[in-house]
Amino acid sequence: MAYDQAGEERKLQLQELEELRLEAYENSRIYKQREFQVSQKMLLFNSRLKLIVGKLCSRWDDPFITTKVLPYGGVEL
Repeated sequence: MAYDQAGEERKLQLQELEELRLEAYENSRIYKQREFQVSQKMLLFNSRLKLIVGKLCSRWDDPFITTKVLPYGGVEL
């Protein structure tokens, strides 16, 4: 009886894992559909900016216009 119960729990875990995998696949498909065009406006994220505690500062710079679209999602501003 303990083996039957353990087997059922294992089946449920595998089913949940499969659902999570499918959800991650769908999310990655949605993300990959984003493509950029020339003369499209976009914000630039400054990852090197160090935020000082207590100061409000935006890490995003003004909108830039893309001048060239490079392969693999790269753009030239």
